[in-house]
Amino acid sequence: MASTTQLTYDDYLRLPDDGRRYEILDGELFVSPAPMTRHQRWLVRLTALCFDVLESNGVGIVLVAPIDVEMGPHDIVQPELAVVRTERRSILHDTRIIGAPDLVVEVLSKSTARIDLGRKSARYAHAGVAEYLIVDPETRRVERRTDPRGDRYESIETFTERVMSQVFPELSFDIDELWPTDL
Repeated sequence: MASTTQLTYDDYLRLPDDGRRYEILDGELFVSPAPMTRHQRWLVRLTALCFDVLESNGVGIVLVAPIDVEMGPHDIVQPELAVVRTERRSILHDTRIIGAPDLVVEVLSKSTARIDLGRKSARYAHAGVAEYLIVDPETRRVERRTDPRGDRYESIETFTERVMSQVFPELSFDIDELWPTDL
């Protein structure tokens, strides 16, 4: 009988600093290449929108990748955007977030879509991330997953025009604001 060792944060710390994105989901290592420039531009626009509404008004603390999030002993992720309610700032530490952020955002790419929509979504729900937004640049849609129960989200909605956060009611934006006009 073969035994499988589940990786931990200590194992994660020993991984090379080589520009790749390393994450541990349920003890298993996943590696992604650095995102493309278009991907970064969408993320910067979304980060600016979140910062303007949430952090500027003292509602939430907005963090952008690379940021380590230790959601449990065998779940260490680097979401592209993480927001923690101001009153929960105690989960922010010098080296990482320890616990589930209130809002997590991932921008889909061909190399990460399967994991972001499947395994990572399950781990976010399991950890208690209240809201998970998935930006799909190919379809110009944003999916919102809320109400985590076990390893899944009870509520999944897709937005094609205006996105409204359930966790942060102050956060609402037109999807067109995410797409640079030169792409």
